[in-house]
Amino acid sequence: MRPSGAFSTRAYRHPGEPTRTLEVARILDQPAIGTWTFVTIGLSNHVWPDAERPRIELILASTIDTEVCGQILADLAFHLSETGLYPEPGVVVRDMIASDDLSHRLPHVYITVPRAWRLELPLDLGPPPVTLAQAVPISELEYEVWRADPTALEASFATRRVVLADLRRIGG
Repeated sequence: MRPSGAFSTRAYRHPGEPTRTLEVARILDQPAIGTWTFVTIGLSNHVWPDAERPRIELILASTIDTEVCGQILADLAFHLSETGLYPEPGVVVRDMIASDDLSHRLPHVYITVPRAWRLELPLDLGPPPVTLAQAVPISELEYEVWRADPTALEASFATRRVVLADLRRIGG
């Protein structure tokens, strides 16, 4: 993804391998005014066990500008690349968020299609193609909805009019 407008990047170090880093870009007023976008730069260099999978970057929207968003994406990217779990829409990664306040309310990460940015995917046809997956912090109750029926979580978001970028929300 090529950021448009004002952006900055920060390198995050792997907790167990200090020489391993991943950059996360922070973009102001995307996908809407008053919202910040955080996107990994470098996860798409990872080769997945299934070579047919597209290369991928992670994206997260937030109504609050906090370094925690970059840390969430970096931690998630390191975890996915180590475990080989491909971040396809509908996947939930449990207990991914370590920030004290946020981890109590929204400890898990749900992967979905990044619709809010209205991007044409894949970003690059490749080969290999490069695409995006949106990371959405979710609550334990939202996880239980997903666990009971993985297709019900998106419907629950729509019914409750959940603003996925609102990290101050109490998921439920």
